Formats: sequence, C-alpha cells, structure tokens
Amino acid sequence: MKPRVLYLTSEYSLRNGWGTCAVNWIEGLRQDVAHAEILTMADARNDVAPWPMHAILRSASDGRWKSLAMAWDGWRVARRCPGHFDIVHSLIEPFAPLGDRLAKRFAGKSMIQLIGTYSVTPARTRWREDYSAVYRRAKSLISISHFTRRRVLEEFPGLKIEVAHLGVDEEKFSPGAEAAKQPFFLFVGASKPRKGLLVALEAFREVVREHPDFEFRIAGGTNEADGYNEKVRAFIRKHEMPVVFLGVLSHESLVEQFQSCTAHVLPSISEPFCFEGFGLVHLEANLCGSLTIGTEGSANEEIIAEGKSGFLVPQNNPAALADAMRAAVPKIAREAERVQQQCVEHARKFSWDNSVQSIRQAYRQDY
Repeated sequence: MKPRVLYLTSEYSLRNGWGTCAVNWIEGLRQDVAHAEILTMADARNDVAPWPMHAILRSASDGRWKSLAMAWDGWRVARRCPGHFDIVHSLIEPFAPLGDRLAKRFAGKSMIQLIGTYSVTPARTRWREDYSAVYRRAKSLISISHFTRRRVLEEFPGLKIEVAHLGVDEEKFSPGAEAAKQPFFLFVGASKPRKGLLVALEAFREVVREHPDFEFRIAGGTNEADGYNEKVRAFIRKHEMPVVFLGVLSHESLVEQFQSCTAHVLPSISEPFCFEGFGLVHLEANLCGSLTIGTEGSANEEIIAEGKSGFLVPQNNPAALADAMRAAVPKIAREAERVQQQCVEHARKFSWDNSVQSIRQAYRQDY
C-alpha cells in the first residue's frame, strides 16, 4: 500500500537549492505515494506542483518565537490539510520540529532530509535538545553528502543517517553543440562568505595579469546593503578588475554561461556552523560541458573528479586557486572536446533517480 505524504519545504521552484531539491524529490516520488500535499513558506514563489500546495508556514526561524510560530502553523495545517498522513517529510531541516509535531498529530512517521548548514546550526541555540529529540524520533534521516552526515554526527552523536547524493537533470542542463569556450571564469551562487567569492576574485587578480583578455562573471543575486558585498565591490574597484555582474539569470541564460565559460569557480569555505552541504552547481557546470573548481575539506571532494571534471584546491587559498584557474586555460585550449566529454560523463553518474531511490526505499519499509 502506498503512503499518504505531507511535504514541508521552503518553496517549490528551481530558483534555489532547497527548492530544486523539493521539486526533484517530489516529482520523482509521484508514483510512490497514494496522495500528497505540499506546505511551503508563506512568502514562497512557488511553481506549479503535482499535488495540492499551501504557502502558509512561518516557523522556519529558530528564534525565541519558534514555539508560537509552530503552534500557529499547526493550527493552519489542521484547517488546510484534514485527514490522515502516514509520513510527514521535512525536506529542509528548519521544519523538522514542526514535522515531528505534525507526525504525532496525524499518527504518522517523521522523515527528515539533512542538507547542510541548517542541520547543525540548532546545536548552538536554545533548540539543541529539541532538535536532538526530533532527529532521534525520525523514522528516517537522509543526508545529501557524507560531509554533512559527519558534521551532524559531531553535533548529535549516535544517529542513524543514510547518505544519498543529489542529482543533476539532463533535461535542464546539457553541453553545447560544440565545445566553444570563451575567455571568462564563471561564479554561480549567492554572494556570501562561505561561497568564497572574495577568494575567487583574489585568485583572478593574479590570473588576469597573464591573461588580460579574460573576464570574471558573477551570476546570482547580491544584497547591496550587505557588508560582504560592499567588500567585494570595493576590491573590484581598487584593482580595476574586468568583472561582470550578470544578476539573477533565466535558466536558459545560465546554461549558456555554463556552456561557454573556460571554467566554473566556487571555492567554498567550510566553517563549523556554516558550510556547503553538497555543491550541486559543480555538477550542473559539468553537465554543460565545463570544468569546475571547488575546495578540499568539503562535500566538493565527493563530486569533483580531480583533473578530470575539474580541480580541488585548499580552502581560503587564492594562490592555489589561481594555479587551478591557470591550468584550466591551456587544458581547454588543447582538448576542449575531450574535456567536455569527460565532464558530461562524470556528471551523469549523479542522477535524481539515485537520490530518490533512497527515499523510495524508506517509504516502502512499512507500506
């Protein structure tokens, strides 16, 4: 018998990492559930979903009002989603406590996806013991990387956690008809310290001295009022660097940038309570036929094949990153077609079908 499932997530769209995971997991499990409903944040920009969807949740924050917000969310869920759910599946960690409460209300079981930073940040808040209990009561805990799993176990020892890597969609990302590369490096992601944008710019400052025809392009949103972004812009102005801010791109434009860049660069920086849980963008670049550069000591080690699909460098090390960027230039010049083929073949090893399979098995254990 197939279960009835209640999904809790931030939003249902491909505009960010959490949303992308939600779309691919929920779509991939359509045939494995009898009925499902999707709960998202109240301010979510949701796309069309295969199940009824309710943008009503307000209890993601782990602040002092979380208990009150969860009570409010619980009341609204009871009004919007009457009936029984066998599984309450929290697709992002901040909704795990609410998912635990709803599982009790519906006499169902809780499942939790462990993605990254927010799986461990509760350990340094007043909610530490609550999350510990919620994690222990869950029917299933599934992490998207071994790196995230290790960090969760460091903060919450003794948990049983499975690992299922994320995947990349070949219908949405693909290489160009020809391996026509242009002289620019591409950074895709939010401009924040853990993404390592300043480190990437420091490295590019060295590279552009040898390759003055190159640009550095930044795709993604920036908060002009944010102190980090002001540091980024000040660095660019000081060194008069050829940097282009592309802003938030359409999916089609993003794919074009991936296809034509010399290499994608995302030198993530891992801190105890702030880290990259996977780095899906590296595989998206690969599937578009481009090399990607990430960092050691992170989940990047699980998804980048050194020297084949890209390069791994020490964290917070502009000199090492500059060497990797320099290495990408002649590699592309000599063997662009071969590089494109290797990158695509590597990315194809990571599929959403494999990611969904672990969830499917958990669903079928009791139903």
